[in-house]
Parts: sequence; structure tokens; C-alpha cells
Amino acid sequence: MKGSEVTVRASEQQVEASGYRSEILEKYDRPIPQHLAYLMGWFWQLSGRRTCGMGGLDPISWEAVDAWASRTKNNPRQWELDALCRIDNAYLVANAPEKPKAKETK
Repeated sequence: MKGSEVTVRASEQQVEASGYRSEILEKYDRPIPQHLAYLMGWFWQLSGRRTCGMGGLDPISWEAVDAWASRTKNNPRQWELDALCRIDNAYLVANAPEKPKAKETK
């Protein structure tokens, strides 16, 4: 297995440990194919280094990806970077703070 030796169950445990289960995660929750589990390991390594602004979590920056790749000696291919971006986008949507509902005017 490439990169981190993460298993499918380890990724699932990380999600469970976060205590966050949203309707989006419930709707699209599917097992991770074993041959792609390393991508989730990479994602969790990168996600732990993301910044957080006033609007919530920030996307994982390209600078963070470059630094991670350099330090870990991983050399992700373009399709792996694309997959990490898609995983990150889904994670951001699932963890976005709820927007306050507009007050009704009478």
C-alpha cells in the first residue's frame, strides 16, 4: 500500500472519532475500496494541517500539499491530487457551519 499504511477501518474510525455524521455523509457513506484506502490516509494527514478562518474550515492549500509531499517523500500523481481535492471539497461541505435562517418580517 502506498504512503501511509491506513486501512479502510482506520479511516472509518477517524470519521467516527470526529463525532460528526451529517446527512451528506449518511447519504453517500460507502465503503472505501481497499486499493484506494491510502488516499484517505493521505487526506487525513493533510486535513490535520488545514487552517480555519472566520467562515469555518479552509481548503487544504497547495502549499500544504507540496510541503507534505516533500516531507513524506510521496509523489502523488495528477489523478491522486484530483481525488484529494474532491475528498476535501466533500469534507468541507459536510463540515460547513449552518447558516443562520433569515428572520421572517411581518
